[in-house]
Amino acid sequence: MISLVVTPELSVNIFALLSLVSSVLILSLGIFVFDQNRKSPRHIIFLLLCGFASWWAFAEFMMLGAESFATAYFWMKATALWTFVPPLVLNFIVVFTRPDLWKNERWIYPALYAPALIFCWIELTSSLITTAPLQEFGVYVFGYSQQSLLPLVEISWGVIIAILAMLLCVQFYFTTTDPRKKQQAKYIMAGIGITAVIGLLTQQILPGLQFPIPDVTSASFLCFTGCVGYAIWKYRLFILNPATVADNILSTMTDGVVILDPDGNIVAVNRALCRMVGSLEEQCIGRSVSDIFYHESDKAKIVAMILAQGSLSDYETTFCSEDGGAIPVSFSGSVIRDTDGSVAGFVGVSRDITERKRAEEALHESENRYRNLVETTGTGYVIIDKDGRVTMANPEYVRLTGRSTLAEIQGRPVTDWTAPYDSGRNAQEVENCSRTGQVRNLEIDYIKPDGTIQPVEINATMIQSGAGVRILTLVRDITDRKRVDEALTQARKKLNVLNALTFSDIQNTIFSLRGYLQLEKSMQAGEHHQRFNDREIELMQVMADSLKYAELFQSLGLKSPVWQNVGQSFLLGVSHLDISNLSRRLDVDDVEVYADPMLEHVFFALADNTREHAPTATEYSFTYTENLQELVLVFKDNGPGIPASLKEKIFEREYGRRNGIGLFLSREILSITGISIRETGEEGKGARFEILVPPGAWRKTRQP
Repeated sequence: MISLVVTPELSVNIFALLSLVSSVLILSLGIFVFDQNRKSPRHIIFLLLCGFASWWAFAEFMMLGAESFATAYFWMKATALWTFVPPLVLNFIVVFTRPDLWKNERWIYPALYAPALIFCWIELTSSLITTAPLQEFGVYVFGYSQQSLLPLVEISWGVIIAILAMLLCVQFYFTTTDPRKKQQAKYIMAGIGITAVIGLLTQQILPGLQFPIPDVTSASFLCFTGCVGYAIWKYRLFILNPATVADNILSTMTDGVVILDPDGNIVAVNRALCRMVGSLEEQCIGRSVSDIFYHESDKAKIVAMILAQGSLSDYETTFCSEDGGAIPVSFSGSVIRDTDGSVAGFVGVSRDITERKRAEEALHESENRYRNLVETTGTGYVIIDKDGRVTMANPEYVRLTGRSTLAEIQGRPVTDWTAPYDSGRNAQEVENCSRTGQVRNLEIDYIKPDGTIQPVEINATMIQSGAGVRILTLVRDITDRKRVDEALTQARKKLNVLNALTFSDIQNTIFSLRGYLQLEKSMQAGEHHQRFNDREIELMQVMADSLKYAELFQSLGLKSPVWQNVGQSFLLGVSHLDISNLSRRLDVDDVEVYADPMLEHVFFALADNTREHAPTATEYSFTYTENLQELVLVFKDNGPGIPASLKEKIFEREYGRRNGIGLFLSREILSITGISIRETGEEGKGARFEILVPPGAWRKTRQP
């Protein structure tokens, strides 16, 4: 018997001592690993594995050193907890090699630990597996049941689990691309394999060959402890420290990382940067960072900005690949300083933005095509962000806002030039467009810096771009349409009033005529007969004039107002009059006014007034002047003029019925589009009619 004498009174079997040492070492290893990361499932399972293995080894140590059968029997039963070691080994290997499998396949827990619990219970409560300890080699050893197959089943179960663990390690060894993890797997596999082989040899194979040897399975844990300890020391198994974490983060980052010394030489790079530029890590280390920039001057520019600002964020530049290709990147960097504040180097993070650039170029090309199409229609085009701020606009849109350049509106919200009564609605529609994707036929008013109201119609569509949400907006000037709508509404109102007045006039005239006819019937022949006939003829003439008047104003507002050249309209109007005996001066050919198509009747009425009421006139003129933003058309003759008392009456309907309805109708025609007329001449110096055209209702056709 091999033994080690510790004291004169105590002799300890060498195998018992190995079990004790194994128990202490493997428990210490488990505690050390757990202390590296107490929240990691892998570290927790490894601690449990080491804890149960340590108990197994300690119980064997106590059984081997027992001095009585009862003590040996107690510690033999205490080793029943060994059944949890094999499933914990497999559990640890699965978490190490296939953590996703362990998380997704929860059924593995009961399948793995249920047999261990059953075997443990049988060993503790019966003699179907272990019976009574036997004395061999001068110590107590395990006694196994010879009447049951359960001992063989239990050993076979443990061997199968060990084989599964080994197979997972082998598979992981050949599939992982991380050389460090490959070495870690090799030493874990060696520790499990050596321990399993020693246990199988000492428990089954050698005793079966009649070669007596004690069961040293628990003592063989020293081999497992040694292999795992070496993997921890050499290949950083289980070790989690700032350097390891940083290295792992850099290696798994999808953005490229480069670390430079103070001279701009590359000290370290991660795999993402190597893939980006198409170089190996060893090819990058030691080179100047200028080599990876497409434009060499970018290096000095970026380093200068980082030194000046301390950091740089999302600076767009271009890297050069190994084959000379250009790679657009978004670069961020910062200074690395020593404890004394001096510059120790630089760190830079780069993101490949090739796809984003392609998307932006495609969007830009699409926008250009869209903008060119829009430009041909004379429509305002503006792009705004989700907050309603202008990012781009065409000249027509700038004009609609009353500004001269894009710089005056770029970056500002569109509500800045929206009329106050429409500002809230416009802001709400911008928000709605961001949510629903479009806005259709929104009519609002812009207000220009000079206070002019600019009515517009808006149609918008939301798009997603590399820069975020953008809203493409078409803005159409609807000033003319608004004028048409207002003019037609005004014309209809006037027409309704005139129709009602004319109908009333005719009714009153018929009533009077009927009365005279009744009186004439009741009177004797010759008595006031002629006077009644004259009065009846006058009444019939009134009806004829009313019908003629009605025929004229029935055309009022029948057609939409249009832009008309003043000179041409005047010539058309007077072409029906014989005024060739009058000399004339016209100077209105370069202006247009926005008025009802019956504008030529206004000019006819003015010329006819001269022909009818100024027989001594020898000339007339038609000119214009500009008064601030208002246009003043002036028609005058050198006749006797109009008395001051009649200057307003000549435009009244009642006066027109006796002296011609042209001037009354002229005022009505002009007022449809906001134009007014007045007489400002002096009696004895000729008539002078001024037609006042408001801003926006007139324009020049050529520059002087």
